[in-house]
Amino acid sequence: MSSKQKIGLALGSGGWRGFSHIGVIKALVESGIKIDIITGTSAGAVVGGFYALTKDIKLVEDIFMNLKLKDLATTFSDLALRSGIIKGNNMELFLEKYFKGANIENLDVKFATVATDIRTTNDVVFSKGSLTKAVRASSSLPGFFDMFQNNGNFLIDGGITQPVPVRAARQLGADKVIAVNLDDYSYRTFEFSSKTRATTVAQASLKLIRYRLAQELCTEADWVIEPDVSDIINWSNLRYREKRIKAIEMGYQAALEKIKEIKSDSKHFIP
Repeated sequence: MSSKQKIGLALGSGGWRGFSHIGVIKALVESGIKIDIITGTSAGAVVGGFYALTKDIKLVEDIFMNLKLKDLATTFSDLALRSGIIKGNNMELFLEKYFKGANIENLDVKFATVATDIRTTNDVVFSKGSLTKAVRASSSLPGFFDMFQNNGNFLIDGGITQPVPVRAARQLGADKVIAVNLDDYSYRTFEFSSKTRATTVAQASLKLIRYRLAQELCTEADWVIEPDVSDIINWSNLRYREKRIKAIEMGYQAALEKIKEIKSDSKHFIP
């Protein structure tokens, strides 16, 4: 199956829930849907970057499934205590181990990551230059990683302004966009009463803001895939292999549910 128009895949932010992006890509590849453009924010930038470089989703899956706790401990052990707890240098070393100096413009598939300029509030789209730097910039979770400095600007996680990078995909020339949204606002994770703690209300409010922004961006996509991974992956249970497997499977199944809808658009696909 080949596409008449350029199809973009916008992989959203979501921390460790980003394992589900692997399952989404697996389903699209197996279904013969050709992706011409990939954009990623934060976790989506990481998975999207690995796939754009290798064009081998099985290899990407193996890399992330084989991550050990000691690998993660090393990656997140360079304490900064400045604009973030972690410097992010070790994360760059981890990425560079696989990316090996690759530049985005030399990849076989059009790719870009999205970061946020904290002073101007503007999106910053990395569509050329170092793949490692672009992914690192997009993944600069506020308060956790040091801000990423680029040409005198200070960049933070792209999820702040474009949690699902649909607009970046359009900017790169996508005629049709498949959005993968990992931001949900589930009342199952919060219990509210007159005695609810201030920290719980604050956390719920931040999730609500991100959820509403992600939903708005998804209205600009042609198809939206939303794996239900809210209860599967977080910082504390990453060590469990079965959690990673389930997250990937949830992404795979969510994508399969959209395959027929995507393929039925005969205007954009020909046999």
